[in-house]
Amino acid sequence: MISTLWTRWVSFWNRKEHGRAMAGVRISIGITLLYTFGWPWLAGASDAIWLDADFGGIRSYHREPWLFDLLGGASPKVLYSILSAGLLSGLCLILGIFPRIAALIGMIVMNNLAWHNSLAGGGHDDLIENVLWILVFTDSASTYSLSAKFKTGSWTADTEISTWPRYLLLIQLIMMYTSTGWQKLSSHWLPLGDMDALWYILQQPTWARMDMQWFAPYAWTIQVAVFFVWFFEAFAPLIFLLLYFENTPEKSGKLRTLANKIPWRKLFCSFGISMHCIISLGMVVGPFSLAALAHYFAFIPPKKK
Repeated sequence: MISTLWTRWVSFWNRKEHGRAMAGVRISIGITLLYTFGWPWLAGASDAIWLDADFGGIRSYHREPWLFDLLGGASPKVLYSILSAGLLSGLCLILGIFPRIAALIGMIVMNNLAWHNSLAGGGHDDLIENVLWILVFTDSASTYSLSAKFKTGSWTADTEISTWPRYLLLIQLIMMYTSTGWQKLSSHWLPLGDMDALWYILQQPTWARMDMQWFAPYAWTIQVAVFFVWFFEAFAPLIFLLLYFENTPEKSGKLRTLANKIPWRKLFCSFGISMHCIISLGMVVGPFSLAALAHYFAFIPPKKK
């Protein structure tokens, strides 16, 4: 019994598949890095956020992350060097050039900047770093990359890679949704409450992308959105069961047969992607939506042989 379960467990994590899903993750997280490092620099905010007060920043850093400390402190020269390394790593990921090294460099830069000024970061920093760390251990440039072009003469290739990195990305996304969903146990979020959390958020200048007072007559639509968002997040783990049903149609069972009549994978992705796009349109959330959307490439099913 234990031996059989162990064999199945090892077989599950040892599967191989086409690299298109992880290529999508690589490219999208590379774009996320360009935005994360480039936008503050272009907007002129990087100096205020990350430079020491002695160099014009808004904070005095008594203890700096190891990379800043190793390079000599939070001076303009050090900061711009670190940001340049981060931008280069993002570009290399997009093009598929030395993706493992690029992911490692990007993760180190993200980690140091995130810990450098906690007031200028958030949970999306960890989300991005975790994706980059996973990319270190997989051949994400097996297809749709310059690497594939150099190796095969084509931008695409049918080289198979390990499936487990894609599984980990799915687990991370669902864990993020579930934890945030069950942390929203208040009358402002729950279906039996007022469901006005998003309305209050959209009235805060630090979050709202524009003045939303004009939307007051239609506030009920936001309550409807709260209803669906909370259910989507709190019960997100059900997607694992539904994906299992989808991938084992040959097995019997009325619940499996009933579930497989509905394209749950497409519905889940459509709702989640739409949710993040709408969030980005109405709220200032930094690179969070880009980081979350990068995970959705992990829902791409393996190519059937």
